[in-house]
Amino acid sequence: MIVFLCVRFLVFSFVWPFIGGWREMYAANDAIPLFINMDYMKDPRYFAISFRRFFKNFLNNEDLRPGIYELRFSKPEKVCVLENSVLSSERTLDVIAYAPRDLATENGVSFEKEIYVRGSAAIGQNNDLRALVCDGDVSLAKNTVLRRWLDAEGNISAGEGCNLGVSLTSGKECLVAAGCVFRRLYGAPVKAGTSRKKSFALAARDDEERVFPPPPLGAKERQLEEIWPYSDTRFSVITPNRLWVGANSRILGHIKTYGNLNVDDNVLITGNVFAEGDIVIGQFCKILGDIFAQGSVSIGEGSQVGRPGKIKSVVGNQTVFLSSGAAVYGYVTTEGDGRVL
Repeated sequence: MIVFLCVRFLVFSFVWPFIGGWREMYAANDAIPLFINMDYMKDPRYFAISFRRFFKNFLNNEDLRPGIYELRFSKPEKVCVLENSVLSSERTLDVIAYAPRDLATENGVSFEKEIYVRGSAAIGQNNDLRALVCDGDVSLAKNTVLRRWLDAEGNISAGEGCNLGVSLTSGKECLVAAGCVFRRLYGAPVKAGTSRKKSFALAARDDEERVFPPPPLGAKERQLEEIWPYSDTRFSVITPNRLWVGANSRILGHIKTYGNLNVDDNVLITGNVFAEGDIVIGQFCKILGDIFAQGSVSIGEGSQVGRPGKIKSVVGNQTVFLSSGAAVYGYVTTEGDGRVL
């Protein structure tokens, strides 16, 4: 009898830690990951805000002339106030550069320290930048290398084959061409190149989120493996299975799967999308919530995440792929290397 009770106790001790996980997979109450209060999230443009703060008194100096000055950051640094608005080819600057107006660089210019441009910046081909903060627009010619971060108050345009470093953030539109690699992007919106064609189905849906009522409170469907094309789904989906969403479907709710998620073309999803595996979004889809994958995220041509005035996130822990014409209103981030196709 004692042996029997001991065996039961050992079995119970082994199974008990897994009960919560099994319950979450097969009878989950939540459609999305744990809530995170985004009010305490670091500003995506934190680097530029901090950098400008160091320059505050320096910029108020009306007698500032071209030359070399000393400014204290975490340690004393030399700052070069640029005399010319154009830097010639193959030039190298080994001090912090300050351009009081616009700045343009020719091919092969290298900056070993940070750059602050009060106007707009046009960076030439094959330039090497450490970090750049700009009060206007920024254009990066092809094959430019950004080793750390770039922030612009205006629009950012990155040419083909650029390495966009750790962070690229914009107060307005951030347009990134094919062949660019990145870690973090932020813009309103972030756009991947240009779309070669237009989806009339997507264009017709611009007002759908205002027309359709939200799904009934708490309405969920579990264990699904597929949603057929042209479906009108008015509930959230929670499933341990790999999920396929057919073309031209409408889902008024969230999606949470513990497998991979494949979404065909011209699909509207009004909620958040979460997967433990990979997420593949087809062409000309519209996702109004956040997208998060433990694996990779692929956004198809012409697809849109979020909408104007609503900041959303696309997070792929392994990598993120953006096809031409894809647009994200807010963050695009990955722990690996993101790429524009």
